[in-house]
Amino acid sequence: MSDTAFVNQETLTDQGWFNDVNAVVYRLLGTSTGPGGAAPTTRSEILSAMGLSTSGGAGIIGATSGSVQANLDALSTGVQSLQSGLTSEAAARASGDATNAAAISAETSRAEAEEATKITNPMTSLGQLVMGGANGSPIAVAAPTASGQVLTAVASGSSGYVWQASGVAAAGTVTSVQVVAGSGLSGGGTVTTSGTINVAVSGTGVTSGSYAYPSSISVNELGQVTSVTSGTSGGATGTVTSVSVVGTSGLTGSGTVTTSGTIEVALDMAHANDWTGTQTLSGSASSLAAILNNAAETTQIIAAAPTATQSLSIASGSVAYFTSFTANNWTLNLSFASGSTTLDTAMAVGDAVTCAVLTTQGATAYYNNAVKIDGAAVTPNWQGGTAPSAGNASGIDAYTYTLIKTAAATFTVLASLTKF
Repeated sequence: MSDTAFVNQETLTDQGWFNDVNAVVYRLLGTSTGPGGAAPTTRSEILSAMGLSTSGGAGIIGATSGSVQANLDALSTGVQSLQSGLTSEAAARASGDATNAAAISAETSRAEAEEATKITNPMTSLGQLVMGGANGSPIAVAAPTASGQVLTAVASGSSGYVWQASGVAAAGTVTSVQVVAGSGLSGGGTVTTSGTINVAVSGTGVTSGSYAYPSSISVNELGQVTSVTSGTSGGATGTVTSVSVVGTSGLTGSGTVTTSGTIEVALDMAHANDWTGTQTLSGSASSLAAILNNAAETTQIIAAAPTATQSLSIASGSVAYFTSFTANNWTLNLSFASGSTTLDTAMAVGDAVTCAVLTTQGATAYYNNAVKIDGAAVTPNWQGGTAPSAGNASGIDAYTYTLIKTAAATFTVLASLTKF
């Protein structure tokens, strides 16, 4: 054990040194419970532990009782201060250790996180570039293979970029630029270091402005008007003094109008006319609408026998003649024009049409057992009140049907069968 100079919170003292001091103090002081007990805290406890009284025992250390007592009091106070200082030092060191441990832990976590997320360098050779690959991972783009190549984005490829020729000529110095005017242009020239080249649209020799119709206009391949020649209307201008109308084929009547008047033109009934539209002959209260001295009706001649369901279009002829022997009973389906116009469309309420069906019978006769109009079944009113139930062998059976439209899609049918 030797003298030690203490420095606040810095001096590091050997453990043995403190043990020696502690032994000396407690052997010197003692307590009522013996060495190793609690340190005395009052003057009376110190005197009692040392076997002294306030008036005696001071001589044991060569001093008066008063000085001994003062020394003991100072010693007690010093011991307590020393104990408190040691406790505070231990607490401060524990707090510092905890703070340092937390800082070390935080730095360790940061270093570990940085290590986990650091980018690994994918480049392995001179001239490579780093690009973002799938999921953001870095990949190396190969170095260019020739001078002057440029990095170009492409739709395919592992990195999405490839090296390609730039298309730019080798570097150098341009000493002059010459502009030659092309078709439809004028001007041009050469620039060596600096200057301006004027280029303009060539003139076509046509004066700008408006030209009266009619005119002859020429246009070149550039869309430029190269020439315009004014023309005339093709005849002298003036006032029309009269107009003549001469009846042409199928028309009669003629005349001339000078300033105003009427020219009557009528249908030439002596001319053969072919009408495709509906002609309405109204007549009057005192005259017939039409008088036919002679007339012919179109007949459909069919080189076959009626089928099980036989369609008949009245527009093709209101008389149908089947020239082959009938082979079965049949249903007759009447329409105006098969597949296009129905009788309900062609006829107005109050209209009536009549058609006839002629069938050739062999040794075994058959008959019409049902009637339809525009595909809808109707029940005819048969002459004599009874519908036929058989045909007439070895002859021609003539069926006549009169259709009267009484309402929309509603018909009254009068039918008869005659043997020939």
